[in-house]
Amino acid sequence: MIAIIGFSDLHVMQFLYKYTSILDDVGVEYDVIYWNRSGVEFDNSFKGNYIAYQKEMNTYKPFHKKILSFFGYRNMVKKVLKSNKYDKVIVLTSQTAVALYDILTSKYKGKYIYDYRDITKELSFPLYKKVIIKLFNNAEYVMISSMGFLDKLKIKPSDKFIMAHNTRDDFAKIYKCKDKQSYDKIRIVYWGMVRQVKYIKNICDIFANDDRFELVFHGEGYIQELINYCTDRGYNNIKFTGKYLLNQIPSFIKTTDILNCIYENDEKTKPTLAVKFYDAIKYELPMLVNKNSYLDKYTEDVPSVMSIDIFSEDVKDSIYNWYKEIEHKKIHEDYAVLRDRIINDDLVFKNTLLKFIYNDN
Repeated sequence: MIAIIGFSDLHVMQFLYKYTSILDDVGVEYDVIYWNRSGVEFDNSFKGNYIAYQKEMNTYKPFHKKILSFFGYRNMVKKVLKSNKYDKVIVLTSQTAVALYDILTSKYKGKYIYDYRDITKELSFPLYKKVIIKLFNNAEYVMISSMGFLDKLKIKPSDKFIMAHNTRDDFAKIYKCKDKQSYDKIRIVYWGMVRQVKYIKNICDIFANDDRFELVFHGEGYIQELINYCTDRGYNNIKFTGKYLLNQIPSFIKTTDILNCIYENDEKTKPTLAVKFYDAIKYELPMLVNKNSYLDKYTEDVPSVMSIDIFSEDVKDSIYNWYKEIEHKKIHEDYAVLRDRIINDDLVFKNTLLKFIYNDN
């Protein structure tokens, strides 16, 4: 019996389904233990049992106001692990792994997968980094969403670290490339968690009221502050739509001309591969990435990906001219190499997960 443990709502943990789809295919029994912070029951769309910690909490309030709830969830997970006696566990994100550090490095030493998605406090606090390294060392495998993290943490790649792309089981399906629009305004669309408020404000300032462009941001986060910011300044070509569900993403595609994969190059974001990057390949959308990011490095020499410095003087003209010159019938060819590379990595991920499940160690 396997336990998959995450510290968030089901709809936030999109990477959960990368595991459940494989486990469902082979008929392995598993429980998903998660925290229902929103108080909303979402369609789980997996066959395993789910065990929810039912306590609503605003994810965006200061940490010191959340700490008691975190301890409550940890205690609940400990009780479930003790009573159900799982053979192996999969912990999703560092938040989960660190909270269960003592259990993982003792009872489940060498019997857990650590799914590593983001750099959190590793670069600021040496002690925290030591905890992360020990969690790496005691895991059977570390499924990592970007090898850029290893470079940043100065860790040498090894067979323990397995690339875990932010893809689902339908990634290999080929979708018809969206036809190029015929009207002048180019819609640049973002979906995902809306963070980096100051940076997004700068982007809004740059594109504000330029009749050639429309900016749309889908996702929850710090959107009310951004809505107020744009409203106060009379920006009429920028929209924030709020929370969405995974099954809504295909509807975004229909009104997207360029996918916005621009993030500020801070220490945490620079080494990542954004979830939307895979949507761009899957639906064959041109995309913007930030110059000198790991995403820029990963997509170098792909004409359908434009690497930009958002603060460069001619950035808007460059984007406009680049998009007008794109031959959409060639986007499929541009993304074919990336698609094959990711599909091969996904096969390694699947085989490693099955080895983890069936090997008796």
